[in-house]
Amino acid sequence: MGEPKAVARLGVVGRVRLVASVRGVIATDCDVGEALVDASVLLGADGGFRIAPEPALTATVLVGVTRTFEQDPNWEIRRLAIVATRGFSPAVEEATAAVQALDHFEDLLRRLRRRKAAR
Repeated sequence: MGEPKAVARLGVVGRVRLVASVRGVIATDCDVGEALVDASVLLGADGGFRIAPEPALTATVLVGVTRTFEQDPNWEIRRLAIVATRGFSPAVEEATAAVQALDHFEDLLRRLRRRKAAR
């Protein structure tokens, strides 16, 4: 079994080459940052004139044990939301930490907007 895993990166270029070689359709059934459990479906192949080899398919999905902001911005946003929510809760009362989390959240949104505008 090993450690829990998550999808770290989807190799688009490798998948495009594979699709061209088999002349079929390869559907991605996972997203970057998605936690993987036993028997998780990563990709699906359909049609084509020949069968895509499983090792070639799985090589187009990089699986890791951790996620980064570049790989999964939603993960970082969820983490900040949890810190902010807990900080404002009566049981914790860490308003300073909550406000700092909200400041970081604003910074992330600005970075995402600039990154999207640059594309």
